[in-house]
Amino acid sequence: MRKLAVLVAAALLAGSGTAMAKENKEADQQKACQDLSQLRSDVSNIEQMGAQSTVGQLKQARKDMDSSYQRFFKTADKVARPQTDNLKSSLDNLRSSVRNIPDTMTVEQAKSNIKDAVDQVHIAANQLNTALNCGAEGAQPAAPTP
Repeated sequence: MRKLAVLVAAALLAGSGTAMAKENKEADQQKACQDLSQLRSDVSNIEQMGAQSTVGQLKQARKDMDSSYQRFFKTADKVARPQTDNLKSSLDNLRSSVRNIPDTMTVEQAKSNIKDAVDQVHIAANQLNTALNCGAEGAQPAAPTP
């Protein structure tokens, strides 16, 4: 009788542990989607820099993106590790491109230099948005108007 009680208790604990793990994964996935949305918004801010913007503002926008980058990958690597590699690579390329913009360059020249990197980030983010099943939560913010 005692063995039966121990087995029943162990089964209940195992079942509740599985349910908690699923809830944690769902919470991590939801947080990853929210963080992806913020990261995409930060990339759009870089993309939307205009003629009145300075290279200093562009570099500050990159620093803002770096914070979102850190938050996103801390969570996303838990729930979508293999799929995050492409976005991480694309973002690292964009971060490096913005970091290496000379202060003497105009913002329009800088935007032209980083356009391909931004486009690659959008593609990778769309793929990850789909892989995480984020739906509208991690969706691409509205495109800037020219």
